[in-house]
Amino acid sequence: MKPNSKTIILTATLSLLTSCSTLKSYPIIGGSIGASVGALSGTMIGSQYRKPITGSLVGASTGALLGILTGSLLIPNEKKVEQVPTQKELTLNITDTPSILKPEVKRINVPDKIEGNKYIKSHDVYILEKGTSWGME
Repeated sequence: MKPNSKTIILTATLSLLTSCSTLKSYPIIGGSIGASVGALSGTMIGSQYRKPITGSLVGASTGALLGILTGSLLIPNEKKVEQVPTQKELTLNITDTPSILKPEVKRINVPDKIEGNKYIKSHDVYILEKGTSWGME
């Protein structure tokens, strides 16, 4: 049983149909896979009776119909999800809230000094005199 060039071209063409995996439509994917598998099976079965083209056409059409039916049954139920407001949407508008006043901070520069066997480099020390508070503007 030597396959002819038409059978090889038909098999290669139908095999390429299954490579479109980015499609969202399940019936199209199912139909193309079913047609490809059906054509290959039909060609093998039909070549035993010396009618590979007829077997290929019958197998492709039967496989496509079964693939479309299966793909239609596999479509997920896509329900519209109600949008729940996020925390940001639930917060008050910034113009409706009172302002926050800056804290009072005192800065003291401590010069270089030596304490025993320690050398302490010059640095700043910040003292919080008054924390933040609400303000009305």
